[in-house]
Amino acid sequence: MELFEDAPCGLLETTPDGIITRVNRTFERWTGHTRESITGGAFAALLTPPAQQVYETRCVVVLSLTGEVREVALTARCADGRELPILVNAAAGTDGAARRIRVAVFDATDRQDYERQLLLARRDAEASEARVRVLQEQLEHEAMHDRLTGLANRARLQERLDEVLAGADRSGRPLSVVFLDLDGFKPINDRLGHRLGDRVLAEVAANLASVARASETVARYGGDEFVIVCEDADAAAGAVIAERFRAEARRPLESIPPTYAVSASVGVAAWEPARGAKPTADELLRVADEAMYASKEAGRDRVTVVSIGGVANPGS
Repeated sequence: MELFEDAPCGLLETTPDGIITRVNRTFERWTGHTRESITGGAFAALLTPPAQQVYETRCVVVLSLTGEVREVALTARCADGRELPILVNAAAGTDGAARRIRVAVFDATDRQDYERQLLLARRDAEASEARVRVLQEQLEHEAMHDRLTGLANRARLQERLDEVLAGADRSGRPLSVVFLDLDGFKPINDRLGHRLGDRVLAEVAANLASVARASETVARYGGDEFVIVCEDADAAAGAVIAERFRAEARRPLESIPPTYAVSASVGVAAWEPARGAKPTADELLRVADEAMYASKEAGRDRVTVVSIGGVANPGS
């Protein structure tokens, strides 16, 4: 009897339809209910409404089919209104001719707190992992993009040139590199200040990016120089692309007074695999840079196209 009364868990007996016939002191102590107040009442009445639903739709059904249930998580309502998380084991047995349900109730407060803390720790870990992932993506982006303009930087340009050269070499399709240097930027930077000069570079970069197509990668090469890598573009197509970017560079800028204007001298280096050996990325940039200087010497604000192994063709 003492073992029943002072067992380390709550013990109850009920009829098959859930009416409490016996309860121990441990259950009374945990819940604050006296045996006089709950004996003869339904066990389900001691549960919260959600727990009642689980008890009636799961426990009762499984108990009737298998004769036992194990570690069902429920919530009991204590006499003072508190809610007590519990785990319930129940088994059907016979006491002489009468059939009884023996119920063991375990206080799951510590387990619930542990699971809650575990869940919070897992969420914190996931959030921390997400923050680290975002930071890594930001660092990777910053490593490959110019901080002022958001365009690809020289590292990404080199990477992209290597990719496009390898692809052109495999496919036999041409490519062009457009080298663009701003005309009129130095007076703006010198007279109006470097802060305004940075605004001009950012605005020009945004304008250039706005007319770039999916096959064209726009990069800031340094200072007021920009490079566009163009897939599947021979010399003629490269000239058309260069004119598109030259026209965009001449668009009036909101960041400077109307007395100042910016244009672009543009050089194009085009390579067709069928017409010559594969150049290196540095060779393409050098040829495009030299073509850009030819445009400056010819009067600025124009395009010069050079086919690798060919001759310069100053444009308008």
